Amino acid sequence: MATEAAFVFAAGFRAVLRAGAFFLAAAFGAAFAFAAVRGFAFAAVFLFVVAFLVASAMGTPLR
Repeated sequence: MATEAAFVFAAGFRAVLRAGAFFLAAAFGAAFAFAAVRGFAFAAVFLFVVAFLVASAMGTPLR
């Protein structure tokens, strides 16, 4: 019974981490769009790379 509870907890924890990574990537994506519109080329490239790396590291389907 303890093993089943640990498995359910681990699955839920992974789902929360994945959702958190998605929202973090979305936040960096929004910052990228704002920087691109405002003309900050270096900041836009940096934010795009960070958003992509965060999403890729957590296994979200952006690849």
